[in-house]
Amino acid sequence: MLNVGNYFFLKALLFIAAFGAIGQYLLRLTTGGCRYQLDYTRQPMVSVLLPVFNESEKILDTIASIMSSSWPHDRLEVIAWDDCSKDDSYEWLEHAKTLYGDRLIIGRNATNSGKHLTLINASYQSKGEIFIVMDSDCIFDKNAVKELAAGFTDPEVGAVGGAVGVRNVNDNVLTKAQAVAYFKAFQLNKVSQSLGKYVACISGCMFAVRACVYREIESDISEHIVLGVPVRYGEDRYMSHVIGLHGWRTFINFRAFCWTTVPTTIGDFISQQQRWCRSGSLDPIWTILNLRTNFKKIGVLPTLTWLLPAMCASIALFVFLVAVMANGFVFFVKSLTVSGFAGGVLFVFLGLFYNLMAPRMAPGTEKIRNVVELFFAATIWHAIFPVLTGVAWLTFDQGGWGTRTEAAPQQPESVSQQQ
Repeated sequence: MLNVGNYFFLKALLFIAAFGAIGQYLLRLTTGGCRYQLDYTRQPMVSVLLPVFNESEKILDTIASIMSSSWPHDRLEVIAWDDCSKDDSYEWLEHAKTLYGDRLIIGRNATNSGKHLTLINASYQSKGEIFIVMDSDCIFDKNAVKELAAGFTDPEVGAVGGAVGVRNVNDNVLTKAQAVAYFKAFQLNKVSQSLGKYVACISGCMFAVRACVYREIESDISEHIVLGVPVRYGEDRYMSHVIGLHGWRTFINFRAFCWTTVPTTIGDFISQQQRWCRSGSLDPIWTILNLRTNFKKIGVLPTLTWLLPAMCASIALFVFLVAVMANGFVFFVKSLTVSGFAGGVLFVFLGLFYNLMAPRMAPGTEKIRNVVELFFAATIWHAIFPVLTGVAWLTFDQGGWGTRTEAAPQQPESVSQQQ
């Protein structure tokens, strides 16, 4: 039986989570979610860096979405770089080259090197003042490039992000749950950070950065080592952090948005979440080890804005795992029952809020069919997340592309092909 304390805890959790989401939305509504000026008159050369790994024919949709951008065609180029895909991705890049000519530059690594080094190789084929880093399964809104480029009016801004939605919303109940999670993470949770001067993690799906800033942090990206372990995952979070440590400001322009394809199977979902958990757990450790530098370069308040919630979540999870070991299986089941029920109710609420607001915030976003299904998806979500985080703490030395089958990591070598 769940006692009275559990019910009070449940009500408090739902109250805080639900009204927290509404509060973030109202904050965005009243402020626009941005404290920076957007200048649409400047038209700098923009280079889209597109790392490719095992995307096959689907890469054509991604490239087409960029090429149909409202940004002037003579001020936009795409550099698609393959990381030794094991499928026919490179052949499809060659086909795309015949369609778009000089607007598309293609090439591939000599060995499988990871996304971070693939981006560096692609960047050396570019001539843009602004780099836009994206994922190979994303579809850009036609105005995304324009909105991202407009964010560099302030000379202190080093990077600008956008909002990311889910492309395959109604594939199954798992994708519906991820659509809600993306909406909460990108359209709501990042508002308060964006109103400051530092965003803890600009998504790698849509990450615009000054070319000069990218060159400034290039060695940090290629030699990402934490606690003596080379890290190949979480390049977007790490890039966001390093840019802040170099004294540049970052923010989210919520008028720029794209859609990504999320995992449709439990196996792929766990693989992706495991990679994200590693990155999300490792970055706070790195921050604490360099806390004085973070306070000096990024600022005390911007640092604590994201660090304290991350620390509290980790501490709460650690306490939960200790309590499970001390109290046994019955306590574990009871705890999952409470958290699963609370999460289910919260997901249904957020699903309704998503259907009401997401298509308005990002026109073209698909609504969720049968929102009630989110209750059951959330139960699974809350049951596996503590396990994923625990495993992440023990596997910081693992990494890769996450949801794609890949070759064993090798030392990067010189580029083997380019066109």
